Amino acid sequence: MELFRRASAQNDSDGKVELGVCFRDGLGVVENRDEAVDLFRQAAESGNTTGLVYLGFCYRDGVGVEQSYEEAANLFRTAAEDGDGDAQYALGQSYFLGRGVAQDSEQGVRWYQAAVINGVEFAMFTLGCMHYDGHCVEENKEKAAELFRLAADNGHAGGQLRLAECHFEGIGVEKNVGLAVLLLQQAAESGDSEARIRLGFCFQGGEGVEKNPQEATRMFRMAAESGNSYGLFNLANCYLRGDGVEENDEEALRLYKLAAEEGNVHAQVRLGALYKTGLATEKNVEEAVRFLNLAAERDDPSAKMLLGDLYETGEGVERDLTKAVNLYRAAAESGHAGAMVNLGNCYRDGIGVEADEEEAVKLFREASDLGDIDGQFFSWTMLQAWDRSCPGLSGSCAPVSPSGG
Repeated sequence: MELFRRASAQNDSDGKVELGVCFRDGLGVVENRDEAVDLFRQAAESGNTTGLVYLGFCYRDGVGVEQSYEEAANLFRTAAEDGDGDAQYALGQSYFLGRGVAQDSEQGVRWYQAAVINGVEFAMFTLGCMHYDGHCVEENKEKAAELFRLAADNGHAGGQLRLAECHFEGIGVEKNVGLAVLLLQQAAESGDSEARIRLGFCFQGGEGVEKNPQEATRMFRMAAESGNSYGLFNLANCYLRGDGVEENDEEALRLYKLAAEEGNVHAQVRLGALYKTGLATEKNVEEAVRFLNLAAERDDPSAKMLLGDLYETGEGVERDLTKAVNLYRAAAESGHAGAMVNLGNCYRDGIGVEADEEEAVKLFREASDLGDIDGQFFSWTMLQAWDRSCPGLSGSCAPVSPSGG
């Protein structure tokens, strides 16, 4: 800190920027954003491009000054045209978002490309994602993988993670599971929660490494301790199953609740199912409905199916067969095989809808095609009972055995 003060006093523009960061973030001094802005401005006025960029960030985010996207873009442009890579990336973002400038994806891509040339790993990663998805640029998996590699080589955890996934699947690069695991380990060591979770799955399934449930649990725990809801969810699964850790229903439930409070829809569904069935906890249909509603509001098909079952039976809610059918249908339309079976049962038995055996068989077949055992069984038993020349199904009425044969 003293060195930065001396440098600033000697009109060293880099020293002014460093001292400004200290005042902005309260590092070694009392936070003073006004002082930070003043130091960034002094550095910028002396032509220091980093000062221009940091002052631009202040205007962009409204830190110590009134927010002004236009002023931020002007500052980024001045530094970008002087060859500053961070400014080029920030200006590219301004063009993509239309903040302070007219929205222009072509200009955004142009400035991202300039930032890549100047070694900005965030630009490498972002442009790689764009080429991978074909967003604003031509889809090109090979180019995406190369950009991820550049970002990974510069220590960008996101680049390491995305390049690992490319190597797992052989997308844009040669399939190489060993290298993929190595990249995940690099990202995990830098603290990336997603990489830790993916690495945990590798240890669980023995993908590229020897199976090690304890190491998988350790990875999930580290992700959970950083507040990652998927880390919490997967760690809860370990406690529920006793996988890599001693089985502990109470701890599993606690972790599921933490994940659910963070908005993790999988945890919300899991809690709904556990409370609905009384597995691993005391049965509590009211709590089941609460968690399933949270997940259903996020369009989760499993939650809709389970809620449909409650409305069909009237357990914990007022019985409403029409609502049950609507929930089953919504889940089935999302590709949920279990909901297809339940909806098929409704059509078969005339529950909440007019009985329609053809529609029932159609739904059972769709579920069967997705590998659902109940769908295979019901389609087989119903077709066995029908005449092979049933209307609308001629040529497709041959029964499907429960084993799929």
